[in-house]
Amino acid sequence: MSSTISHKLFSSNIISKPFSGWWAGLYISLYGIVTSVALIRGMDLFLLVGVAGLIAIGVYCISPRLWLYSVLLSSYFFYTKGGAAGDESSSQPIIFALAYHASLAIWMFNHILLKKKKLFSHWADLILYIFLLFTALNGYIALSNGVEFLTWLKGWQLFLIILYYFPIKELITDKKSQRVLLLVCAIVLVTQGYSNISLYRTTLSNFKFANQLFYAGIRQGAIVFSVASLVSLSGVLYTRKLFWKIPLLCFHLFCFAVLMISLARASWVGYAVGVVFIAILSKGKYRRNFLIGTTSIATVVILVSTIFFGKIADIAIGVASARFSSSAGFATDPSYLSRIYENESLIKDIEQYPIGGVGLQKEHSRYDAIIRRSSINTYAHNNYLGMIQKLGIPLALLYFLLIGGIVLQSIRLSQRLKDPFYIFLAISSATGLISMGIINFVGSVFDLREGMFLLVILFSFSFLADQELKRQEALAKTK
Repeated sequence: MSSTISHKLFSSNIISKPFSGWWAGLYISLYGIVTSVALIRGMDLFLLVGVAGLIAIGVYCISPRLWLYSVLLSSYFFYTKGGAAGDESSSQPIIFALAYHASLAIWMFNHILLKKKKLFSHWADLILYIFLLFTALNGYIALSNGVEFLTWLKGWQLFLIILYYFPIKELITDKKSQRVLLLVCAIVLVTQGYSNISLYRTTLSNFKFANQLFYAGIRQGAIVFSVASLVSLSGVLYTRKLFWKIPLLCFHLFCFAVLMISLARASWVGYAVGVVFIAILSKGKYRRNFLIGTTSIATVVILVSTIFFGKIADIAIGVASARFSSSAGFATDPSYLSRIYENESLIKDIEQYPIGGVGLQKEHSRYDAIIRRSSINTYAHNNYLGMIQKLGIPLALLYFLLIGGIVLQSIRLSQRLKDPFYIFLAISSATGLISMGIINFVGSVFDLREGMFLLVILFSFSFLADQELKRQEALAKTK
């Protein structure tokens, strides 16, 4: 009887049959009880947990794949800090986080206890769970160092989002659903890109001085569009049909434009390094086509910009030169000096607490050369030092070992796979993670909301490509 109920509730990887009247009544009753109790007793947090969790469970029961697509579609409103308004105090991210974690817990309950499937099928799965376990224990260190529990929980729960690669690799197993996954990601990127461009145009309309161009970039999501530009560029290279190459190229140019208006130098460098690795990892005709194609497109863009948009091209070149020339004078650059002072503060903490760190969300003090006074923050620009300072050397190294291992796996897969679609996934995973790793030196990536969703997608790409290689090898053995 119990197995029949669980099958009805959790079956279907596509759109399942509608709820029966019994299940619909039970769902509505539970929803009503949770909201009524929370409202009567003034339990706001309980209300958020109940509503978000039940809504997420409802979507999951309709279709697990629809649930995953819904999570990715809503990710924009979560990782942009309260939506377009960017209000960090908004309850919106809290609601989304609760929905994400509640529905993921339901999936894992179904996967492990009802379907009796193994959760660990890869070395990375085990490393991630060990990391999550010890970061939870690290909470004791954070609390003993004066971090409030909810503040610590706010930082720790972000790492749970990485677990979403588990259901993706289990449910998104065929090319059709994988292409839908890519389409969903593209919709999120177009939404965020349009928002960034609109904000940039508004900023330009308020200019009073020409030198404001050097500081008016829309940096929110720069890391996302650095990775998206690399993924879309790989897509252009490994798509066979011209019919699809043209819209993919347009999409790449769109992502690249959003990346450029961010004026984020680190993201520009991350993109450039990623492009080099695409050329290195591509083989044969793909490498030749990539080199010829990128050279041709760059030449055409430069010529058209110079001939028909001379003034705009001169301004763009001037802004880019100014952004990088300011880095050349690092000895007197206040921004550079501030980060040196920050690194010194982090290294001091690491020397005092090398094994366990100071705890997630623990603040550090540094001298800010821009405002010329000390400032206190949990954010560390050099995330490698920041993670070691908070988690300790062993746990931080474990986390970076996990990411580095996926990079190496993706590189290996890109050289062994035969299907262009899965080569595209492998190269996208490798170059995207390498780009994030470069940016992580000067702009925290691996502990922020957008970084977590990027890790979910890029890890999933690698695992989907790995599954395809195993299918190819199994098929070869049967012949």
